[in-house]
Amino acid sequence: MATCKSIRKNSPLNIFLIAAFRKELADRTRPREGAVTAFGDEVNEGARIEACATSGRMLASKPLIERLERNDATALGIDPGSINYTRLADLDTATDKARRDAPSIAVCDI
Repeated sequence: MATCKSIRKNSPLNIFLIAAFRKELADRTRPREGAVTAFGDEVNEGARIEACATSGRMLASKPLIERLERNDATALGIDPGSINYTRLADLDTATDKARRDAPSIAVCDI
């Protein structure tokens, strides 16, 4: 099984992980001007985190790390007890939109 570190070394993708506690709403309505889709705060927060996960950086939200079962964390090479979290706004890769819309989301590099 690949660990987070081996995935990061071999991945050109921006990767983010977030735990969603509420059911995402994917209700499409068709007003005259076009379609509207709403997904909720978790999707917006995920977009802000993803935008900050550049150059192979892998970020995970604090709620996700806290929800991992011990054996799953171990399999991924993550020690939840030793993780240092950073506010999204404090990342050197934070975008202006992340700093404006979601500055206090706690994330960690994995």
